[in-house]
Amino acid sequence: MDILVVSSTVSEADLAGTYVAMVSATDEEHDPLTYAFVDDYPEFVIDPKRGIIKLRTMVDREKMPLVVLLVEASDGSKASTATVSVSIDDINEQPVFERSSYE
Repeated sequence: MDILVVSSTVSEADLAGTYVAMVSATDEEHDPLTYAFVDDYPEFVIDPKRGIIKLRTMVDREKMPLVVLLVEASDGSKASTATVSVSIDDINEQPVFERSSYE
């Protein structure tokens, strides 16, 4: 089974449901494939039939400027893994006061 991976970039301003990347695997026997994350990535979701990765929640570049997702493609009996690198673009957030009033 061969797998093709595309790296991607998303922004801190991107909302849940934003397209991140798509993985695509082939199987010599043409068995139907399913895609899944190997580890837990709470900010991301993958479509098990199409391999489309989307944001589940907004991401924060200050907490994680780069995320490396480990994805598995399986035909039910054999599996292959691939990595998807997702860079997070920074947005300039407004300054925030620690308190609402000062004396």
